[in-house]
Amino acid sequence: MSVRRVLIVVRPASGGQRQHLVTLLRGLDRSRYEPMVAGAIDPQLRQLLGSLDVEGIALPVAGGLDVRDVQACMGLRSLVRQRSPDLIHGHGAKSAMILAGAGLLGHGPPVVYTLHGFTRTAAASALFVRGEAAVARRVTRVIAVSSALGEWAVHHLGVSPERIAVIPNAIDWDRFGKEPVPDPQWAEAAPGGPRIGTVARLSSEKGVDILTRALAVLRTQAPDATLHVVGDGPDRHRLLARARASGVLQHVRLWGQLPPERIPGFLAGLTVYVQPSRREGLGLAALEAMAEGLPVVVTSVGGLPELVGENERGLSVAPNADAIAAGILRALGSEGPVWAQAAGRFARSFTVERQIAATQDVYDSAVAAKATGGG
Repeated sequence: MSVRRVLIVVRPASGGQRQHLVTLLRGLDRSRYEPMVAGAIDPQLRQLLGSLDVEGIALPVAGGLDVRDVQACMGLRSLVRQRSPDLIHGHGAKSAMILAGAGLLGHGPPVVYTLHGFTRTAAASALFVRGEAAVARRVTRVIAVSSALGEWAVHHLGVSPERIAVIPNAIDWDRFGKEPVPDPQWAEAAPGGPRIGTVARLSSEKGVDILTRALAVLRTQAPDATLHVVGDGPDRHRLLARARASGVLQHVRLWGQLPPERIPGFLAGLTVYVQPSRREGLGLAALEAMAEGLPVVVTSVGGLPELVGENERGLSVAPNADAIAAGILRALGSEGPVWAQAAGRFARSFTVERQIAATQDVYDSAVAAKATGGG
């Protein structure tokens, strides 16, 4: 079988979506698929692509709607004509719009589209929802990173179930699941008391502001509890203002953006991990905390409840401060160690090998469907 060229189209991304891309590029069988990446390529991604011997082609793909989108569409169309890839793989709603604008749906190579999260349904984002639906119904195959996203694609985007593959993100077991060694910066943290933590971009959908309010409620029962947050983003100053208004600013520490290799050390210093998201495709950070043997409390949104099951591997609660605080108190009690043990076993199945094999099966299926006119 000849090597097939895969053009991967990306928007500006961090967190789980960036890690998904890295896992894919590292894991693809180069005797079967040769990847190249087009889209928003920041210096860090450029360096990574170089280390993996993957070509990167910069296109002006912005995070939101932008006048440069027209240029990105034209650039992508020209790129496909020049390189003639055997397959295109788009990631996220913005890549969907660029693919559609480039006129590549139904008039070129087969297209695989990965849903990483739920498109906002506010009026300002209605165009994204309509655009994503139009694309998702016309691509050859759709990958969803959770069952909840797969169901959303069926009911809200109109994708037929047989064209959807649910492939969760993988845990990098080269970093996680080892003997826990707390990060040296924990020596600077406030001593004693439960350490509640999360890893999240500081933006509204991640709900860290809810967690600061939950800390205020929690400290009425656990007065020595502190909150520790890894991540950065546009809501940093608003988050600090919320913490100040809730009277817990001195008990909140923002660690900033840590490199991936330091995340296990951060998790090793926590007592309970919380994912307080308002929207979430899967919740890779919560899954990584489970792999590190932490009891987790997640909000009942998106794919997060899939991680904890029927509350046998953690606790799923409503996305509000009182519910999260009550959940943390339960995790600090006798249930926490039981959840953590079950969570560690569950996390073991989220391997890179499983994710890559399933993705390559989708690629094979998409190429075959296009060849037979079924795409």
